[in-house]
Amino acid sequence: MRAGGAGSLLQVLKVPEFAFVSGTATLRCVYSLRDAPLYSLKWYHNNTEFYRYVPTERDGPVNIGPSNIFLLHTK
Repeated sequence: MRAGGAGSLLQVLKVPEFAFVSGTATLRCVYSLRDAPLYSLKWYHNNTEFYRYVPTERDGPVNIGPSNIFLLHTK
């Protein structure tokens, strides 16, 4: 599956089909940039962005979505 951006290639995308309310779900994205820098990585749910990682930003990963819906733990 090809992802956006010149030289980027999405290799694996794992998203559980179901998750329990107040439970946890692990989202996984594996990509190969082929020597190109990563500009950003964004996750969406129902057309609403809830997570953004832009390596050039000092603050690191950002939880963008409503805090009562998504609680993010990053590794």
